[in-house]
Amino acid sequence: MSEINNAFEGTVLTSEEVQQDLAAMVEYYKDMILESQILNQGLPIPMVLAVMEEDEKGRPRSVVNSFVPLDRESARFTKYIQYYCELADEVENIPREDLYEVMNVLNARLPAGSCILVEPRPEMNLPLKMGVRLIQGFPVRMPLDQGVFTETLFLFDQSCSFVSYVLDALAEGKTPAEALAVIGA
Repeated sequence: MSEINNAFEGTVLTSEEVQQDLAAMVEYYKDMILESQILNQGLPIPMVLAVMEEDEKGRPRSVVNSFVPLDRESARFTKYIQYYCELADEVENIPREDLYEVMNVLNARLPAGSCILVEPRPEMNLPLKMGVRLIQGFPVRMPLDQGVFTETLFLFDQSCSFVSYVLDALAEGKTPAEALAVIGA
């Protein structure tokens, strides 16, 4: 619990509220028949890790939810939750210019979230990846609304699928325009 206190020191969030909201997210995932768990050992910010359904190619997908610890001046009335997913698609062999081009279009078209390029982390043996990230606000002194959380997750997951479809098309050798046409963009 002290780790949580330190992570949110100087914010309007209390460790009790954070724990309650994390537990609520786990219950919301359970209601959607998705496995999830709270991770907080040795992490600067506690989070919920949820295992989503595999994509159409059988690749795993997971979403991490965490609170964004903004200071009291920046966020007095709202708590912000991040939805984050690194996609399993291989992007190392796709030219950077093509990735930037499709990212620019996707970020204007995704139903929820933005795609980002996650630089390789050789020290962890992690290659270049594409991620999708969304920040959502909720009233600070109220429990998370299950309907809003769930609906946002569905739109976020749809965004992840759209990005994967485009990346798969690029990996097959299609041009950025042809790859974007796969999702009607």
